[in-house]
Amino acid sequence: MQIGLIAPPWIAVPPPAYGGTQEVIDNLARGLAALGHDVRLFTIGESTCPVPRRWLYRSPAEPMGDQFREAAHVLAAYQALADTDIIHDHTELGPRRAGRRGMSHPPVVTTVHGPVTPQNRRMLAEAARHASIVAISHAHARSFGDIPVAAVIHHGIDLDAYKPGPGDGGYLPFIGRMSPDMGVHHAVRVARRAGWPADFADLFEVKAGLAQPAASVQAAATDSALIFDTRRNQHRHGLVISGDGNPAAARGTLSWRALAPAHGEWLVTVEAVPARDGIPMTLHHPRPARGERRAAGSGSGGTAPPG
Repeated sequence: MQIGLIAPPWIAVPPPAYGGTQEVIDNLARGLAALGHDVRLFTIGESTCPVPRRWLYRSPAEPMGDQFREAAHVLAAYQALADTDIIHDHTELGPRRAGRRGMSHPPVVTTVHGPVTPQNRRMLAEAARHASIVAISHAHARSFGDIPVAAVIHHGIDLDAYKPGPGDGGYLPFIGRMSPDMGVHHAVRVARRAGWPADFADLFEVKAGLAQPAASVQAAATDSALIFDTRRNQHRHGLVISGDGNPAAARGTLSWRALAPAHGEWLVTVEAVPARDGIPMTLHHPRPARGERRAAGSGSGGTAPPG
């Protein structure tokens, strides 16, 4: 079977660092190819997933979330994959945009990777008119209400890349963006009830659904960073939050002052690094060294052979 996969234009596949959706797409492409399917991936040119790839943008489209750039990306993707047997779209705009344009394309299935909200419910209902929707959990599927969901398919992981350890680390880590929909406050609550220390459980407590610094935490500020610190098992555990763009740290907040032109763009990066006894704990991406080749094509619509 010829299967077309469409990835969002914001991050390479596989992701160079954090990128849950891109990790899922990479595993899916590899797995389908291993089963003997002809898999083609529409992504960005910097992707290294070892299947045939096409793209409109060589580098990640910026700013992230720009609907004009996403629209151009998905229209090019549907044109490039028009001769496949089925398209699996992982973008937010793709199914809705392709249906309205009225272009001829194969059957479409779309995995919704984010939560259902009042803001995106109408968009998802429109997408369901043109594609079969896949939810990523049964709770996720229930949140769609009267919007039809074709199937529930949980995200999988590559067990060759993520191997279980002995479990003697003595802590529970949380891996995810510091965003309400990632459930940081749930991770804190679970760790506390289970009696396990976690990266965030000793530093934060949950109030009104938000994770806030706990009363026992000592907070300090430098010119460009906030340092949260607590003591556990004869060691000091903490979190250093810093940023670029000349931030000012005071009273538990990092703030920036920026002057941007009316049609300009500016970017601020905030980094949170766990520390033990004042020493940052470096986190490494566990992916083994494979599929390291860069895309061989250049310019708009480039292609690359399987890796």
